[in-house]
Amino acid sequence: NESYDPNEPGQWKRVQRSGSFLCTDLYCGAFRPSQRMKTTPDTGMSHGGFRVVAEAAAPIE
Repeated sequence: NESYDPNEPGQWKRVQRSGSFLCTDLYCGAFRPSQRMKTTPDTGMSHGGFRVVAEAAAPIE
């Protein structure tokens, strides 16, 4: 999997799917779920990306 950006040759990039719990429909268009952006492989955001939510099992009494 090689990437190439003519504006930044030699810089590895990956596509980051977005979505953020910090934003609403009124602002933050760059973080809507359908947004895609380029980032370096070692870049992360604590509020953006894909999350899985599951219901936890009831505690054993």
